Amino acid sequence: APGVPNVAVSPIAPQFVPSTDLDAMLALPDDQLAAEDIARINLLVAKEVTPSLDIERCVGILDDLAAELQRAVGLDQPVKGDAAAVERRLASIAEILHGRKSLRYVDYASSKDGNALYKDPQHLFLNGVLDRMKGTCVSMPVLYLALGERLGWPIEAVNAGDHVFCRWDDGVVVTTPKHVRDAHLQPIPLTAQPLPDPLLDPAE
Repeated sequence: APGVPNVAVSPIAPQFVPSTDLDAMLALPDDQLAAEDIARINLLVAKEVTPSLDIERCVGILDDLAAELQRAVGLDQPVKGDAAAVERRLASIAEILHGRKSLRYVDYASSKDGNALYKDPQHLFLNGVLDRMKGTCVSMPVLYLALGERLGWPIEAVNAGDHVFCRWDDGVVVTTPKHVRDAHLQPIPLTAQPLPDPLLDPAE
């Protein structure tokens, strides 16, 4: 059928109905909003900043990446708690995204003002990552989450205060990729208590 990629799709991955109206999407109840395509939500917000953004082109790039990952590991979903199967999928993410596609963090070291990077829409939204294969901890997790949604993989975002990263969490196996090497990734002390988010919990 026109517009449908000629690839097999995970049998448990959601089939998204394209939405083109940001206001209507944000007006949905929380449970319905949670079922929407996180990539399309991100891109609809990005289009508010960059009106010329072609959302369907970006979604097509993302779907192609998901199909490439699907071909690498097959259609079978890992059994809950199967650490070896999870490791193979995380390795495929590292090989395809960070190896073949050269996905990297933006060069913080060369910027005189690291905070200035977060004023550039290309560093804030998914389209910047898809177009340049570079991003920040604001934009790159959206890529992993969107791929996880398409593949039916339980990838979740973790807020560590001033940093956001993704992990696999099926309720039994909770892990992050061990294959990705990036100078920006540093050990982060985590506690059982959620860390304050400067955007959600501004200092009084």
